[in-house]
Amino acid sequence: MTNGDDWIKNLAAEIKADRKRKELEAERLLEERKIRASHGQKLWEEIRNTIQKDSNRLNLELEEELLTLENNHSCELRLGITDLPQALTGSYNDAIHQVSFESPLFPEGRLNYEIQITRSGKVELVAEIGQKVNTPEQIAQFVLRRVLKGKFSK
Repeated sequence: MTNGDDWIKNLAAEIKADRKRKELEAERLLEERKIRASHGQKLWEEIRNTIQKDSNRLNLELEEELLTLENNHSCELRLGITDLPQALTGSYNDAIHQVSFESPLFPEGRLNYEIQITRSGKVELVAEIGQKVNTPEQIAQFVLRRVLKGKFSK
C-alpha cells in the first residue's frame, strides 16, 4: 500500500468507530427502557398506595368520608371529594414511562412526571414543569394538597 491508501484506512476506521458508537448507544437505550419498565410500575404503585393511605388518614382525622378513592385498575386511580366525584384522575403510561394527574382543580389542568435515569443509574421521577425530582411520597402529598387547596380555598 502506498501513502495514498492511508485515507482508506482512516475512513474505514471512522466507519467502524461510528458503527461501534451507534451499537453502544442502542444498547444503552435498550437498557434504560428495561430499567424504566421494571421501576415504573413499582413507583406508580407507591404513589397510588400513598394517596390511598393519606386519603384514609385525612378522612379519619376529619371524622368524615371527604375523599373517596377508586383504585380498580393497576394503571389508574380516581379520587373524589364529596360533591366532586372526578376531583382527580391519575394514571401511569408504561409506553412512555410517565405518571400523569388531571384535575379541574389544578390551575394547569394536568401534572406529568417522567421516569428518568441518572448517569449513576438511579431512577427518578422528574416533574415536567420545573424539572424537579420527586419521591412517590412527595408526589402523592403534592397532588392531594393541590386538589384540596383548589377545592377549599375558593
